[in-house]
Amino acid sequence: MSEIDRRVGIITRLQVHPHEVAHAAEVFRAMQADVLAHEPGTVEYRFYRDDADETVFWVHELFADEAAKQVHLVSHGERRADFDRVLAVPAVFYAVAPL
Repeated sequence: MSEIDRRVGIITRLQVHPHEVAHAAEVFRAMQADVLAHEPGTVEYRFYRDDADETVFWVHELFADEAAKQVHLVSHGERRADFDRVLAVPAVFYAVAPL
């Protein structure tokens, strides 16, 4: 199995409260920087704001393997308070794999 074949990804849709858009962007930028600096198994971790709806954000996450994804999910739990506070509805997660 090649290195690319082991990679696992998640694409997540986040919708934040309208009054939290600016704060959410700060929270997401900080989380993005922290993940990239402290989780070596994370290949890509990037937030995007939806062009059609400023309250919707997308996260593209790509991990070297399932173990790296699990490390991220455990670490993510420690950052959860600010993240959860800005969300208007629960996050929607899509498991994906590179072609």
